[in-house]
Amino acid sequence: MTTTSTVSKLITASAMLGSPITVESFVPSRSIALGSPSGTRTPTSLNLEDHIANMIDNELYRLNRKEEADEEWLEKQREWARMEPKLP
Repeated sequence: MTTTSTVSKLITASAMLGSPITVESFVPSRSIALGSPSGTRTPTSLNLEDHIANMIDNELYRLNRKEEADEEWLEKQREWARMEPKLP
């Protein structure tokens, strides 16, 4: 699983549950040792407004089904091309 998809799933789950997104989920595990000697981190939350969270969710949805959406768009273009009158 890529970091992008992990972050996207975290954001989506957080928006659905209504809980804040924690920054510690975005930090690579290597930085734990660099940030503090004991290996513990202070959690930091990222509170998003609903319209921002919805924008992120919609973009994630669009990106996850991009190929399907492109096929739909091509089919609509073909349909419009069939309906257009041919010029001599």
